[in-house]
Amino acid sequence: MSGGSADEKFAEIVATISAMPAEGGDAEEIARLIDAHRDPDLFWAICDWGTMHPFAPRLQAMLEMLAHKDIALHPHAAGETLDQLAYHAPVWIVETHLERMEKLLADDPVHAADCWTDLTGIMTRRMAEAGRGDLAHRIAAIDAAVEKALEDEFP
Repeated sequence: MSGGSADEKFAEIVATISAMPAEGGDAEEIARLIDAHRDPDLFWAICDWGTMHPFAPRLQAMLEMLAHKDIALHPHAAGETLDQLAYHAPVWIVETHLERMEKLLADDPVHAADCWTDLTGIMTRRMAEAGRGDLAHRIAAIDAAVEKALEDEFP
């Protein structure tokens, strides 16, 4: 989905993120880069380096863009991010996203609903298989709160 111009425009950001350790990038630096470049096209430049091969810094950047209030991601970009979260994200990224969702639900439930997945069953099962069945109650609580937010927004 990205063209040469987007690749060139964001080459430095993509290079910075891709140089981060595969097991996880500097969350504050990723947040700073995303906030400084609030362009939805950045998503595709980041995503183009191989979404089917989980690379934590890339996924961190994708989730950062998804949750950023000033970036309107295309629905396919949001869906790709949430699919990655449910199917491929390491436990610590899921846990970080759960923390973010709990804060978003308190601050802005409607925006939180845009940052949540309908693949909670898959995510819950994966976390249990990874020895983190303790996250199931948090996933279920967030899912229920998102459903309530959507009911309140769209009665």
